[in-house]
Amino acid sequence: LYWVSFNLLDDNTGVYTGELPLGVNAQDSREQVRQRLGQPARAHESVDIYFIDQLFYFFAFGERMEYINAQLPSARSRKTILGEAA
Repeated sequence: LYWVSFNLLDDNTGVYTGELPLGVNAQDSREQVRQRLGQPARAHESVDIYFIDQLFYFFAFGERMEYINAQLPSARSRKTILGEAA
């Protein structure tokens, strides 16, 4: 398994209510996620990237949290996101 995605918004059912990684809640704002997890390794206009327990977590935000992706890092992504030598 290389990539897991949690799509949190659904046009038919609303917001996801199940358990999510790292103790976050689908209702959390970007600021609430940052309070829980600290400053991200990288931040973009609508995406915060965290490196926790040897995984990358991508949190995407619009008006609310839209999705979370968890990814096993490759040497290239570690270099690109964390600035580590390949």
